[in-house]
Amino acid sequence: MTDGEDKGTWIGVGISVAMLLLSLLACVITGVAGANMRESEAVQLSYLTVPVIFSGLVAWLPAVLLRKKGLGLAIGAPVGCGCLTGIFAGVGVAVFYVVLWPSL
Repeated sequence: MTDGEDKGTWIGVGISVAMLLLSLLACVITGVAGANMRESEAVQLSYLTVPVIFSGLVAWLPAVLLRKKGLGLAIGAPVGCGCLTGIFAGVGVAVFYVVLWPSL
């Protein structure tokens, strides 16, 4: 590494790793719920856990790619992408269970 090269920040990467660990915890919770709860209870729990799973899986990519692009972008991009992914996944889960699940 040369002296003039920007070192970047690892804060966004740290936040995305924390979101990924929360995502893995949500996977474990979903698996345990699927094995031990009734179907209706597991479905209700999945409204909370599935969006967390997706948001943690997506947040690390912009964190790694943008860590040298400035402090605001390096922190804001993983948090923003993770949160938006969680919102879209929540809407997707709701649509799946309301529209598609009854027809299965």
